[in-house]
Amino acid sequence: MSNVLEQISEENLCKNSGGNFGKGPAFRASNQNNGTTQHRHQRNDLHVLAVHPNWTALAPEASLIRHYKQQQRNLCEWNGISFGPHDPGRDRETTNKPPDGFDSQFPIRYDWPCQNVAVGERNLRELLVQIKDELPFLLRYEAVNKKYRLGHPDYNNLIVVVPRSGMPADELLHLITQQLPGWQSTRFSSHMILYKETREYTHGVMIWRQPATPAAGSS
Repeated sequence: MSNVLEQISEENLCKNSGGNFGKGPAFRASNQNNGTTQHRHQRNDLHVLAVHPNWTALAPEASLIRHYKQQQRNLCEWNGISFGPHDPGRDRETTNKPPDGFDSQFPIRYDWPCQNVAVGERNLRELLVQIKDELPFLLRYEAVNKKYRLGHPDYNNLIVVVPRSGMPADELLHLITQQLPGWQSTRFSSHMILYKETREYTHGVMIWRQPATPAAGSS
């Protein structure tokens, strides 16, 4: 296998992870220091390495990882839980764990334009589902039994007015959070969240925090 790898140029390797060859998003939108829009891969094209059917999905991946770790440091930053469609999990946020190397080098483009979100009145739950399904990176929000399509009683029956089509993701979350007293939206280098909470995150930037509505009769 090592001999085969040596004959394959780096640019022709499909740098996916977790054995998910051909599954899920292959890249995530990223902000670069020069202000230009690029993707998490330096190339936009996708190359596939064909393997013998007797090999398991993990065998070529393990060989690729071993090969690149021997070549140069940081060539395997893509081999981590933060790459692709994987959710880093709520514990990553609440324990204020720092972002992994790959996420710190290639943060998401939080102002990603949601081209399929049209102007007009929208059910808030349906709008969140559409945004989540459209974004090339993770959006996680509080929902019943953690089933994002089920939504939450606080917003399932709310209507929000989208002022213009193709709004950036962070502006849409800002707009949505303003309709939810006691909720907060936050962005991280790898993803965005919306929860019923008031919390400061060491490695997160608050998009919006809507103050809770005072209880009836309180002063």
